[in-house]
Amino acid sequence: LLMQMAGTMGVGAITGLGVASKVGVTELPQLVAAFHSLVGVAAVATAFASMLIEGAHATLTHQVAVYTAAVIGAVTVTGSLVAFAKLQGLVKGSPFTLPFKRVLNAAMIIALFPLYQAFVGAGALAGLPALSLASLLAAIFGLIVTAGGGGGGMARA
Repeated sequence: LLMQMAGTMGVGAITGLGVASKVGVTELPQLVAAFHSLVGVAAVATAFASMLIEGAHATLTHQVAVYTAAVIGAVTVTGSLVAFAKLQGLVKGSPFTLPFKRVLNAAMIIALFPLYQAFVGAGALAGLPALSLASLLAAIFGLIVTAGGGGGGMARA
């Protein structure tokens, strides 16, 4: 296991150094946002994998940690990708507007609570659909909230 971890870290370090050496100082915010999205992917993947491994033996503490990691990781993935796209100039820097955006955001946040209850209440593997839906809602939330920022918050160098 330690050799796998060391090997994976080595590959990641070499890849990161290779990419970072080709990026100019003014492009560092984009690089950080892109790499940060990978942190979110890792959090979501680790949460799901951890739940699949533990299965029926998952404790309540473990389920809380899995749910929290999946939701925060999903927000991180989409939020970081939007930040990267705005900083790189791939999408307009102007804020994304959506009718009733605040109501929609509040509804998504509120929906995370019953989904949490469904995830924990259903037990390990039976709760995976609730965890999947919560992750999807969190990803949409991250997209909408980050796309709503603009101007000075996402200024390009």
